[in-house]
Amino acid sequence: MPEAEARKLVYTTEKNWSIAEKCIQRLMLWAGVLITEDGHPLVDRIGCNSTIVGSLASDFRRKCEAYLAERIIFRLGGISYDDDPYYLGLTLYRRGGQKPVPPEELKARTDELLTYLQAENKIHMDSDRMIQARPTQPV
Repeated sequence: MPEAEARKLVYTTEKNWSIAEKCIQRLMLWAGVLITEDGHPLVDRIGCNSTIVGSLASDFRRKCEAYLAERIIFRLGGISYDDDPYYLGLTLYRRGGQKPVPPEELKARTDELLTYLQAENKIHMDSDRMIQARPTQPV
């Protein structure tokens, strides 16, 4: 969202739009949701900054959320399914004090995301109910 448009919508939380923009672009690149004009996912390597993006992958928001969750789980060495999904939800979906997300909604959204990651074979849960990540390319 360009800064001027954000101000019109009275979105004033973000103070450094240029950094936020770069972070989102990098997330989208690493999540593989930027599609080149010839239909291939843009890969983070030499030439990616000069390649024209032709489209976004279908369900690109879900794929970006999944990438973040997978990286968090990997970096933590796993999370407990019984205790940690709420905290993962706070990290991914919290909107700040003005529009808090109810705890049950955080848990449900996180569980949906974990279900997606499991279906994509990015995570698995062991017999102790610990969720482990299976990243394909660590960053």
